Amino acid sequence: MNAIAISQTQSIESSFSVPVFQGILNGIDESLVDARTLHKALHVGRRFATWIVERIKEYGFVENQDF
Repeated sequence: MNAIAISQTQSIESSFSVPVFQGILNGIDESLVDARTLHKALHVGRRFATWIVERIKEYGFVENQDF
């Protein structure tokens, strides 16, 4: 499963719903969403693999820490 963390202080205003679940990332309990589900809900228009690699680079995500 591909998941990304969402900060507790961030609010997301939208007309769609993406399931949020609790999980542990880098030893910290975090609110998570499935990246593929988010990609589908956003109607990105690009292949998931391309989109997620760009997001990882853009936000500086670190493997085994942020995902």
